[in-house]
Amino acid sequence: MSEESRASSGEIDRPAATAEKDSLSDWLLPDAPLEVRQQVQELDAVGPGTILASYQGPLPPASQFAKYEAAVPGAGERILQMAEKEQQLREQALQGQYRSGRMRNLSATVISALALGVAALGHYLESPWPAVPIGLAGFIGLIYRALKTSSGDRD
Repeated sequence: MSEESRASSGEIDRPAATAEKDSLSDWLLPDAPLEVRQQVQELDAVGPGTILASYQGPLPPASQFAKYEAAVPGAGERILQMAEKEQQLREQALQGQYRSGRMRNLSATVISALALGVAALGHYLESPWPAVPIGLAGFIGLIYRALKTSSGDRD
């Protein structure tokens, strides 16, 4: 089998195991990136026979639950409870953000409408100069809220 076909099939030449050279670092290709070399050296430092596993997310893979249960009885159930609690906390945080966004929208709309009302009252009482800037501010506030909501930026 040629070297190219062995490389494409996933076969790797492994160095002969000797007392001095039996580590993962010996298996690296000479052109391996520095980050990979550093990680492999860290794995070599942990020692032979040690298996490191990592995962991302609130729950480990299902295959790990049995191992946790064997090491500490009840650990699998505790991990599930922890993940459920984390989910509940996230939902509460999102609901709080939604409510506060709605309150900001409502208060901005009410304040703008009140400014328009004060401006209308000022115009009715024949004080147009103070009423114009107040009314303009209320009108701009309402237009801003309408444009911001219609552009998809819903708070």
